[in-house]
Order: sequence, then structure tokens, then C-alpha cells
Amino acid sequence: MNKKLSAIFLVLCFGNILASAQTSKEKPAPTGLTLEITSLKDKPPVYTPIPRSPAIQKYAFGAYKLIPGFQTSAERLPVQAVEFIASLENDLVKVNIVVFTGRGNFEKKEDVAVYSLRENERAVIKELADFGVEPFEIHVVRVTPSVSNALPSVENKTTSLQVTAIEPNFSTLPSYKITILNTSNKAVSAFTTETMENGRIRLPGMAQHKYNENIIEPGATWFREMQIPLESKKSLDGEAPKPTNRQTYIISSVVFADGSYEGDASRAARFRAFTLGRKVKVKQIIVLLEEFETASTFNLNKFVEQAAKLETKVSDSEFDGLFKQFPSLSEREKTELREIVEDVAAFDIRKEFTTGTEKRLREIESDAARVIYIKALKGKYLEWLARLP
Repeated sequence: MNKKLSAIFLVLCFGNILASAQTSKEKPAPTGLTLEITSLKDKPPVYTPIPRSPAIQKYAFGAYKLIPGFQTSAERLPVQAVEFIASLENDLVKVNIVVFTGRGNFEKKEDVAVYSLRENERAVIKELADFGVEPFEIHVVRVTPSVSNALPSVENKTTSLQVTAIEPNFSTLPSYKITILNTSNKAVSAFTTETMENGRIRLPGMAQHKYNENIIEPGATWFREMQIPLESKKSLDGEAPKPTNRQTYIISSVVFADGSYEGDASRAARFRAFTLGRKVKVKQIIVLLEEFETASTFNLNKFVEQAAKLETKVSDSEFDGLFKQFPSLSEREKTELREIVEDVAAFDIRKEFTTGTEKRLREIESDAARVIYIKALKGKYLEWLARLP
């Protein structure tokens, strides 16, 4: 997986995990079902546990095979990522498949298909061919929930974070619970991790909060359940492969609320790139909201049109400020950070704003009430901006 696709994976799969992990008061019992997803015939499948509704499990792919000769158009943009969203509803596993499309970045999120499968049923997602992607195969596999003893070793490249506990977890797929203490006197905004197997990254991670709230206060602890990578092979007789035995959980960097960091500079810079992209987008949204909150009449169609035109470009001076904080970055790494900022980091904010705000404004009947909503929304974005370094 290249750097840009790795960034996409982090946004799609890890963006909101922290919030759900910390606010969940009672852990639901594992369903014993997992979704086996095969994207490339010469590559091993991936496995993701299927939770009971209303909980969902997401898994995104940045690597897949394209159909030779497929012609894109203004209506059918190139696919940048494929995402699977699964949950158990009664006795059926519901799987939503969506694609993120665009010319070089994320411009649209499009529905592909919805499948309902029972245990041990398979399906080929033929509808992906309409988007120029070779069909994936999915398979619902029964796994006996258990406690795995295949715990990873730990490598820590920071001094302020300390792993205080790592213990096996009762779950559908082999997993463990890791607890991390912030020993510093500064609040933590994010930290990056990698689960390595035989020198290869299997699970990249970035613990963060989408709205830049602190994730670990000074002296506080953070915990998360981590999946243990499985052996690289297909399931046999409805059983998922066994967990790998040689794995290392690496804490590669930590970024504090004041903007300082410890550990791997390139990994810390990636998070700062995310925050830069968000900051640029939030500023643009605030300017747009200010324009419409003071208008004599509220033109909904004009608002929707202008929201859709929000840019993701970042000025050279803003990039220079980021690069000065990380002088050891190579030119290649700087180029990759530009891609993260302009092609990835702002996408989820723009999507949330354009679709969510338009939907809410159309539900409001009067222009006066719409202006009140716009003013309240601007306040929320101003609070978000204040948390962005």
C-alpha cells in the first residue's frame, strides 16, 4: 500500500474509532461472524468481525484490480477506494458497498450495492464492474469467539507514552486490549501506530479525534481493542485462518495539543497534514456561513451551489509553515503530504458539510429559521477552528 492509499485507509477506517471506543459503556457480545473479503485473486483475503446492528464495521480498500479498457466519464469518475460496511440484522448479515470516486482525489461517495447474506453464504459483487473495478468476493464465515494468546511485542519510539497493559480479549477474531498512559504534562492530540509482521506493516493506525479534541489528558490513560493479524490464506471449512505469531505493536509518534511531537517525524507530520487540511477547509466553511448569515434573503440553491465549489487547495505559504516544523522530511515525503492535505484530509469535512447541511436546510421551512441554523452552525465550526493548531 503506497503512502497516499495508506492515508486514505486511515481516514476511512480509523477516523472515528476513538470516539466509539471511549463512549461505549457496555461491550456487546461478539456475534461469532466475520466477513471474508477478497479483492485480488493472487492476494490473501482480509477478515473483519461483523457486529450486531446498530453497530457497524467498516473496511476500506485502496488496492484492487481495474477492468482493462474501462472508460470513465463526467458521470462515472475513476474509483479511488472501495469500502465495505457490515452489520448483523436479525439473522442476516447486511453488507453495504460504496466507492469513493474522483480524478486524483475524493470528489464523490457513491452507493454500489447492498447484499444480505446468511452464515457461510458467498457473493460476487458484480456491480463493481459498473465502476471499472474487478468484482470482489465476500463470504460470511462463522468463527468461535475465543481468547488468543498470540500477543504482540511492543516497540515504543516515544518517551511520554507508556504501555501499561496488553492483555488478550474475548472476541470473534483474535484481538487484544492495549492500555496507554500519558506520562507527560501535555495533552495528546494524536499518536500513530503500526502492527508489523515479519518486517511488513499489516495494520497502520492513527488514534485521533475528528474534531481535534484531546484524546489523552496529562496523566490519563487510553485503551483500544486491536485485531491480531491472521495468516495470509483463505478460510477452510468456514473457519478463519489462525493468528500470526510474530507481530510487533509499534507506537511510532505522538503529537501534543501544543503542536510539538515525539518519535518518527514523518508519521507525526502526517497527522499535522491532516489538521492543516481540516483547518483550511473549516476556514472556508466559516467564510461561506458568514456570507449567508448576513444576507437579506436566504437563497438555498445558491448556498448549495457555493458549498459544492469549496476548494481543497492549500497555499505554498501554509505548506512552508508545515514543512518548517519537520525539516528532516525528504522532497518525496513533502509531495506525499501535499496529497494527504489536498486529496484526502479535507474530503470527509467537505462531504459532511455539503450533504448534512443541505439536508438540514431543506427540512427547515422558513428562511429566518435557516439563518438561525446557519449562525449556530458557524459557532460550532469556530469552536473546531480554535482547536486546530
